Amino acid sequence: MNRCREPQFRRSRLSCGLGHVAQRLCEPSAYWHANAPSHSGARSSWRPSVGSTERTTVFPLINDFISTRGVSGSSRGAELIRCALAGSQPEVVGSVTPPKKPKTRLGRLLQMLTWDFITAPREAARLGADLIVHATNTGRGSRGVKSVIVMHDTMVLDHPSLFNKWFVLYARMTFGVSAKAADLIVTPSRHSASRIAARWPHTAGRIRVIPWPAPQPGDVSASVAERRRKPTVLVVASMDQHKRLGLAVEVVARLRKDRAGDIELHMVVRAGNDEDVVLDKIELHDPEGSWVVLHRQLSEADLLQLYATSSVTLVPSLDEGFCLPAIESIARGTPVVHAGRGALTEVIPMYPAASEGQSDSEVLYQRLSAVFEGTVARRQQEDFQEDSVQFATDTFRSRWLEVINELSGRSCT
Repeated sequence: MNRCREPQFRRSRLSCGLGHVAQRLCEPSAYWHANAPSHSGARSSWRPSVGSTERTTVFPLINDFISTRGVSGSSRGAELIRCALAGSQPEVVGSVTPPKKPKTRLGRLLQMLTWDFITAPREAARLGADLIVHATNTGRGSRGVKSVIVMHDTMVLDHPSLFNKWFVLYARMTFGVSAKAADLIVTPSRHSASRIAARWPHTAGRIRVIPWPAPQPGDVSASVAERRRKPTVLVVASMDQHKRLGLAVEVVARLRKDRAGDIELHMVVRAGNDEDVVLDKIELHDPEGSWVVLHRQLSEADLLQLYATSSVTLVPSLDEGFCLPAIESIARGTPVVHAGRGALTEVIPMYPAASEGQSDSEVLYQRLSAVFEGTVARRQQEDFQEDSVQFATDTFRSRWLEVINELSGRSCT
């Protein structure tokens, strides 16, 4: 049975258009990386200090546990942070990752707990780091090593019914402990900052908002006129319940019916807890596999091409702490449609305004229709240009250096 078309592409280490952002952040030097096993079996990348015993430069260590789980928004974020801190001095930034991924669910849960709270902090102390940056929500420091927690959002705690029960249990055990123990908490949006402060009020003074950087606008390979001749809706998300990919299929199916147009839906996805439901929804609305195209793996070049040639990027999520695909899309000149959930309006203002009592399905349908009528793209681009400084790579780097310098009292430039 042809549920949908699934073209295969090359896997890239940094997908979703951020590879060249990381490259720019790391200029003018390449990031120094070497895997040196420690007594704990962890892999670390580090260039030890030499010369005077009195250091004048701070040495941060990145807890890059998330990279063992494959390419994701969080793993790309860890890479961006690493490159931002490295800058022209790659020798002053290290990273540490687990040696391997356990095969069982219980094993993975135990590894997550012991790694973030015992092994990684111990490695940071052993390697002589001044502080450790935990790139994915949880962790702590150790004696002489301060802790920076990158807390992307609190969605798993805000909407527990939409997540795997074991992940919910893990989050309940560790998020609060990590936030309370952190010397500073970094989050990508004011929305996430407000949710963190609401859950743990005593952390409010230690929260810093640093938005993810937007890719630099590149050569757009399709004109607006060409996009309208080939109407395409793009969705980039994991197949998880809170991403509501089934809703995207329903809305585009309705748009196709009402407009009698040949609109395609391209979905760039990775596995999640709602995959079977999403595939069933695709089968229901597109049994012949004629207009839904499912991309399981994409190279950066292929995704950039999709961003550039799509008519619109649709974000149907119930909640978002930032949403990298939205900023990546608008930076490539492609309008974005969302229902205004979470931080989405903060990142990309939306037109037209939703009416009171409208369902998200109606809001998304109305806004998609407005895009195809040509009334949204220019206004969104004007808004993005006005706010471009906060999403600039230089701004991202300088804010991260401010965080490190604030904690260390020394210079990380």
